[in-house]
Amino acid sequence: MIEKLLNNYMEVFKNPLVLIIMFCFLSYSTYTDLKNKKIYTVSNGLFLLCRIILIFIPVYNLKFNLNSLLGGIGVWLLMIIPAVIVMAKMGGDIKLGIVLGLYLGLDLSLIFLILTVIISLIHLGIKIYIKKDMTTKTYVPYAPYFLISFIVMMLFSFLI
Repeated sequence: MIEKLLNNYMEVFKNPLVLIIMFCFLSYSTYTDLKNKKIYTVSNGLFLLCRIILIFIPVYNLKFNLNSLLGGIGVWLLMIIPAVIVMAKMGGDIKLGIVLGLYLGLDLSLIFLILTVIISLIHLGIKIYIKKDMTTKTYVPYAPYFLISFIVMMLFSFLI
């Protein structure tokens, strides 16, 4: 199990083209989410198109298998259920998460989402403690937490 996880991790995080693509799209999504409170469907579509193209490039072959598909589905389920429960507008975040799941696969997607939630809870906890004016209706952009989690996972790959 650990060996399979490490192989999936290396396939994604030791591939320079994949890292550049993911970093660029996550950075752009973070920018638009912070500035316009929106992650555009076009950028998510281009991100998905890059994922599909990577299947066919022999040098940067990023396999598309059942694990990749389950990663997208798993992220969708783990993000759509809370969004429906609290009736949050997270359409762009969920689409971005699905595409990330297709890149990372199921096991890495779960680690990625857990890391994202931990980072967001720490940040929001500090923000609530300092400002004390947040409510359940306060808009919280989620793309920056995706970007930070990606950077943490990328930096961890340099240690392996």
